[in-house]
Amino acid sequence: MAVASKSTLDFNQLYEGLQKGKQPQWLSDVRKAGIDGFQRLGFPTRKDEEYKYTDCKSIESHPFVSAERRDSEVDLSVLDWIVPKDAVRFVLVDGFFAPQHSSFEASSGFEFQPVSDMVMQDRMEAQTLMAPLDAQAIEDPFLGLNQALFQDGVLLRVKAGAQLHQEIHIVTLFSGAEPSVMAFPRHVVQVGESANVSIVQTSMCVLPQGCY
Repeated sequence: MAVASKSTLDFNQLYEGLQKGKQPQWLSDVRKAGIDGFQRLGFPTRKDEEYKYTDCKSIESHPFVSAERRDSEVDLSVLDWIVPKDAVRFVLVDGFFAPQHSSFEASSGFEFQPVSDMVMQDRMEAQTLMAPLDAQAIEDPFLGLNQALFQDGVLLRVKAGAQLHQEIHIVTLFSGAEPSVMAFPRHVVQVGESANVSIVQTSMCVLPQGCY
């Protein structure tokens, strides 16, 4: 069921819904640190140096709906002109990894895993990879929201010394299956010492009329 979001209170409701789901305890702690950091900082205003040219009031008041994993029909022709044919691509639709739209092969130079798979495996290293547990360490409110509300993303490790000649593209497509979908993909990229790689991240709406 989609959750409407019209204010920070609704962000809290979405957070509480995620906390009630099945997840490792460390992930529950990570989410709490994220929402605590967001609540401490609040929405940025033009008095904040990083946002002095950005008006966030419309974001705060817009009636977003939360993303859901679904088999949405998306116009994949957009990938033809933003991703080279010989490139590795990891595609997310409405914030969730979509293997049917992705294109990659096993490689000795990098390792890949969807974030949703990693967190449910409850690996020892997952907590330190994903986010800090100290709310005071969160210096941007949107980073706090992302930490509290993410559900999927790309975990990419490029091995030390790897020389990757193919570009790696991480692409998030918004399908328009629901208007004003709010998604919080969280990517983790580790590049080993002396490795050489080109990584491109793109977010795009596939609706002709655009998205909010």
